[in-house]
Amino acid sequence: MLIQRLRVLLLHSCRDHVVAYCPTCRQGFSPRELGSDEFKGRRFHVCGQCGTDLTTSLLAHARSCRAALA
Repeated sequence: MLIQRLRVLLLHSCRDHVVAYCPTCRQGFSPRELGSDEFKGRRFHVCGQCGTDLTTSLLAHARSCRAALA
Protein backbone atom coordinates (compact mmCIF):
# COMPACT_ATOMS: atom_id res chain seq x y z
CA MET A 1 0.00 0.00 0.00
CA LEU A 2 2.81 2.43 0.82
CA ILE A 3 4.47 1.80 -2.53
CA GLN A 4 1.17 2.48 -4.32
CA ARG A 5 0.87 5.83 -2.52
CA LEU A 6 4.48 6.60 -3.35
CA ARG A 7 3.85 5.97 -7.04
CA VAL A 8 0.85 8.35 -7.04
CA LEU A 9 2.90 11.02 -5.25
CA LEU A 10 5.77 10.69 -7.72
CA LEU A 11 3.50 10.71 -10.76
CA HIS A 12 1.81 13.87 -9.50
CA SER A 13 4.69 15.87 -7.99
CA CYS A 14 7.78 14.55 -9.75
CA ARG A 15 6.56 13.79 -13.26
CA ASP A 16 9.09 16.07 -14.93
CA HIS A 17 12.33 14.81 -13.40
CA VAL A 18 14.32 11.68 -12.52
CA VAL A 19 13.03 9.87 -9.41
CA ALA A 20 15.14 6.70 -9.36
CA TYR A 21 18.57 5.52 -10.42
CA CYS A 22 19.45 1.94 -11.26
CA PRO A 23 22.76 0.95 -9.63
CA THR A 24 23.25 -1.80 -12.21
CA CYS A 25 22.55 0.14 -15.43
CA ARG A 26 23.47 3.54 -13.98
CA GLN A 27 20.42 5.01 -15.65
CA GLY A 28 17.90 7.47 -14.24
CA PHE A 29 14.14 7.06 -14.61
CA SER A 30 11.17 9.40 -14.47
CA PRO A 31 7.96 8.02 -12.92
CA ARG A 32 6.54 7.16 -16.35
CA GLU A 33 9.63 5.19 -17.33
CA LEU A 34 9.49 2.86 -14.33
CA GLY A 35 8.53 -0.73 -14.89
CA SER A 36 6.80 -2.86 -12.30
CA ASP A 37 6.83 -6.55 -11.50
CA GLU A 38 4.96 -8.81 -9.14
CA PHE A 39 6.59 -11.38 -6.90
CA LYS A 40 4.37 -13.53 -4.67
CA GLY A 41 1.63 -10.91 -4.80
CA ARG A 42 3.94 -8.06 -3.81
CA ARG A 43 4.63 -5.30 -6.31
CA PHE A 44 8.07 -3.82 -6.86
CA HIS A 45 9.29 -0.94 -8.97
CA VAL A 46 11.94 -2.26 -11.28
CA CYS A 47 14.42 -0.99 -13.83
CA GLY A 48 12.99 -1.30 -17.32
CA GLN A 49 16.42 -2.31 -18.62
CA CYS A 50 17.63 -5.02 -16.23
CA GLY A 51 14.83 -5.62 -13.71
CA THR A 52 16.69 -4.34 -10.63
CA ASP A 53 14.36 -3.32 -7.75
CA LEU A 54 14.32 0.50 -7.50
CA THR A 55 12.19 0.83 -4.36
CA THR A 56 15.09 2.05 -2.18
CA SER A 57 16.01 4.72 -4.70
CA LEU A 58 12.38 5.84 -4.99
CA LEU A 59 12.01 6.14 -1.22
CA ALA A 60 15.22 8.16 -0.98
CA HIS A 61 13.95 10.51 -3.67
CA ALA A 62 10.58 10.96 -1.96
CA ARG A 63 12.30 11.85 1.31
CA SER A 64 14.57 14.48 -0.26
CA CYS A 65 12.68 15.98 -3.22
CA ARG A 66 11.33 19.48 -2.67
CA ALA A 67 8.51 18.90 -5.17
CA ALA A 68 7.38 15.73 -3.38
CA LEU A 69 7.55 17.35 0.06
CA ALA A 70 5.58 20.45 -0.98
